[in-house]
Amino acid sequence: MRSQLLATSALSAFLTLPVHAQAPASAGIWRIAATALATPPPLELGPTGFLWNPAAATQDRAVGLEVIQTASVVGLSGLSVGGQTMVGRRTVLGLVFGRMQVRDLVRTTTSPNSEGGGIPVHEQFVGGKIGVRGDWFEVATVLRYHDERFDALGAQGFTLDAGVYLQPSSITRFAVATHFLPIDFSKDPSTDFFFAGEVEPLLHNLLYGSRWRVVARYGLTLRHEFGPDHMISTGMRYNEVLSVDLAMTHESGFTSGAWRPGVSFSLRIGRYTIGAARGSGVNGVGAEIRLTALVPNAAGVLEFRRAGSTISDPDLGYSFDGLFPGPFTVEASSFFSPETARASGVLSSVS
Repeated sequence: MRSQLLATSALSAFLTLPVHAQAPASAGIWRIAATALATPPPLELGPTGFLWNPAAATQDRAVGLEVIQTASVVGLSGLSVGGQTMVGRRTVLGLVFGRMQVRDLVRTTTSPNSEGGGIPVHEQFVGGKIGVRGDWFEVATVLRYHDERFDALGAQGFTLDAGVYLQPSSITRFAVATHFLPIDFSKDPSTDFFFAGEVEPLLHNLLYGSRWRVVARYGLTLRHEFGPDHMISTGMRYNEVLSVDLAMTHESGFTSGAWRPGVSFSLRIGRYTIGAARGSGVNGVGAEIRLTALVPNAAGVLEFRRAGSTISDPDLGYSFDGLFPGPFTVEASSFFSPETARASGVLSSVS
């Protein structure tokens, strides 16, 4: 009985919080986190990619981490963590957490609470993703619960975003997404509408099977109270191991218009991918640095059609390429047999 009373009291306290149908006013500071992106936000990859696009393309099972640091003149730092997995053949489920905070604010005699110490200022959220993935598309939504605090003041709210990712061919990608859309679909200054496209005009094969490719991108961001932002981006991929991206963004949200550059690179080491990016900051105020890490197949379960390649030779049999040590499950079926064969184990080494 006592536990039931405590649970009822906690639920009643939660329901009496001033929760709104849109993100708190401070959610706009996440636009500063976007200044270090060298790709249009809806085309950003990895589990933290659905911070910007719920349908961000990534591996079936992966965990990602992103750390954001701005110059002292801005005083912002942030963190986002995301992970997702496949449930069945088509359903994608994921979780994401993000937090942006202002550093080094010291109380004074005119502060609401003048007892000394730092002033807590942050905007954070936690969200859940559900999506449907096909061979060349993904459609997904993310429901977020937001919490902000400015000293003794605070506010909470919910947002519901939707995203679409399309890859109609091996050289083209398109993405559309909302960002911090109120659940009552009202007009809110914190909401962004993203549109982006990518084309791969050049693919060059080098010796011994290595290759590099060049991509070109364009992104458009629309808001209720400001003009549009335009991004032109290009990137190079070498053998799917090294990536370098350059971008120029024309932003009009805070002034009559200004261009700012951005650059990023990523390197795959084994099954892990690490990256770093730098932007000039909003309207050139300070600079921002972003560090990322991606762990694919974090659940330790492999699917050959996703993680590696299969070669069938009538004389030599089957061989698999692109796998890493760890737990595995193999499933084989044939048109001529009504039964499916399964086997599991641990791959200790790859020769």
